[in-house]
Amino acid sequence: MTLGQDANESGNRKPVVILGAGGHARVLISLLRLIDRPIHALLDDDPTKHSQAIDGLSITGAFDRLLQYPADEVELVNAIGSAHRPTARQAVYEQFTKLGYTFATLIHPAAIIAPQANVQPGAQVMASATIQAGAQIESNCLINTASVIDHDTTIGAHSHIASGATICGSVRVGKGCHIGAGATVIQGMTLGEGVVVAAGATVVNDVGDQQLVQGTPAKPRRP
Repeated sequence: MTLGQDANESGNRKPVVILGAGGHARVLISLLRLIDRPIHALLDDDPTKHSQAIDGLSITGAFDRLLQYPADEVELVNAIGSAHRPTARQAVYEQFTKLGYTFATLIHPAAIIAPQANVQPGAQVMASATIQAGAQIESNCLINTASVIDHDTTIGAHSHIASGATICGSVRVGKGCHIGAGATVIQGMTLGEGVVVAAGATVVNDVGDQQLVQGTPAKPRRP
């Protein structure tokens, strides 16, 4: 899949079930309504949220209620964000794909995606994000508001590029990373799996698996 318009328009028009009722869910509800995608249900495992509503959409139960909807009749929307590591987001995606469900690929109409970029199934690209030629966005990634993914960069599955982050050209971001708001990764860097880059940091060296780096230039945080 290449263009964002293709993601929203060329796939099926099945109703969606949204998993997670936090702040990111509100953004996704707005997007789904904007692209006229029917919403079947909003679920969350936190019982204190049940019978509440987000922008007029009721939270009707826990994730296990999804099982009453056949996998071939709905698509899922992963509304679990990540303020630190996207492990919960990844766990939900893997749990329900193993049960045969698919996750919708969602691209905001105000995002800019080069025709030569590749956005994999289940990814989400939010408003004003830019993805340049040769970039690869793997499954279940969240490319958040106004972030920039430059040419020939790969963002590994389940990673979250937070609002306003800039990933320069020919960068390799491993699976399950979190790049904080306003952070910058300069060209040619490689980030391993599970890396966390703190908000506002500037990455000028490669980063190994599971490290948390912060500051400018970014360095590992001391225990």
